[in-house]
Amino acid sequence: MVTKGINESYATISFVRAMVFGAICLLTAASPLSSQDPGSKKGGILDSGTGTYRTGTRRPRAAEAALPGQVGDPTPKLRGDELFDYEFEIEGYVDVRFYDREGEKRRFELKRFVPEIEGMLSPHVFFSVEVELEDGAEEITFEKAVVEYQPIPEFAVSAGVHLVPLGRVNLYHDGPELEFTDRPLVDRFIIPSTYRDAGLGFRGRLGSLPGDGNLEASVLIHGGLRGQDADGTYLIDRTKGFRRARTHLPTGGGFSSYEDNNGGATVTARLEAEGPGYRVGLSGLHGSWDLEGRLDLDLAVLDVDTDSRLLPSLEASIPGRLLFRGQVVWGRLERDAAARAGGVPGGVGGGYLQVGWRLPLSSGKSDGIPKFFDEEASLTFLLRGERVELDGARLDRNEFSINFRPNGEMSVIRFGYQWNLEGGSTPGARNNAFVASFTTSF
Repeated sequence: MVTKGINESYATISFVRAMVFGAICLLTAASPLSSQDPGSKKGGILDSGTGTYRTGTRRPRAAEAALPGQVGDPTPKLRGDELFDYEFEIEGYVDVRFYDREGEKRRFELKRFVPEIEGMLSPHVFFSVEVELEDGAEEITFEKAVVEYQPIPEFAVSAGVHLVPLGRVNLYHDGPELEFTDRPLVDRFIIPSTYRDAGLGFRGRLGSLPGDGNLEASVLIHGGLRGQDADGTYLIDRTKGFRRARTHLPTGGGFSSYEDNNGGATVTARLEAEGPGYRVGLSGLHGSWDLEGRLDLDLAVLDVDTDSRLLPSLEASIPGRLLFRGQVVWGRLERDAAARAGGVPGGVGGGYLQVGWRLPLSSGKSDGIPKFFDEEASLTFLLRGERVELDGARLDRNEFSINFRPNGEMSVIRFGYQWNLEGGSTPGARNNAFVASFTTSF
């Protein structure tokens, strides 16, 4: 009885601490916003899936196009006594891959098929459902399932299964948005992308930035990473990192999907600046990870995505466009003696840096000669270096990739080669690989 009381006290303290942190973040997200033209992007609706405006890979979402009640080609419908415009959208992406890795059989795989349905239930209430069929439909889960209430264009609250706003890739990972076939190592082992969780979300625009930019904030209160199973097994280790700690699948120890393991609250918050030629984000996660709710986990993420438009003289002096993208992650896990003996890492970290050169391709069209790709087609050459540290276990990867985009940002064909290197307590392996993929939105 005494032990139970102590455990409940630890869980209560952790819950209160997380709620206080969340309240501070929420006050920031709900602070007064600058007024904008409602018909402009700045005055439009934020993307309910990511907490920010989507750029590039898909057609503009209906909710971004105008104010509620003015979406697309309106067909008025009655709901109760109110006349409003009702619209559904069906979209998604398909990701097909080929791997030729040392020591393994060559293989093709249907990595992901992700359909999404979203629409308006009323002028201020929206829903979005995204289903992920992964690895040839061996795993079928909700990637997102939210209902959102937006009282004003600059602020919204949502409930359901959210993409956790932790780092760039976890939010912006739909197939064609990524330049490389595989996601960065840090977004597999530390940020277990795609990381989604059930919870309550808040997001809003804090104001405008010079050069047609926006400053936005999002906060999610959720169950958090499940670092220990119901039978006491540790689900965070130096081999697979945090991947088994995601909650969207049931565990071998008895937890069901999205079931929290300690009754505490985790708070994840993100501040993002976005404008022409740049997106910079700062994210943080705080919560408890063990069964008793007395061992805390903290993660901090800084991500930068920019290109040569920020330097007009450079942009004008070279053909095409230079691309730069990077991310750094720091993490700390509190451990007791049992967790140390069970192989739970105490400190984690990692990051990546990638550079690219994108060249527009002329269609070469003339009388009698057919077009082989769209006017927006491009060819991109990329390099990426990355590292992950899991308290003594280390993984490094260097990769070269060539991408062909035949129709702008909607589709991409990638060819790349990975040089992998293990260090520290991670045993070495012959696992370099040639990778290729075809990914398209629809």
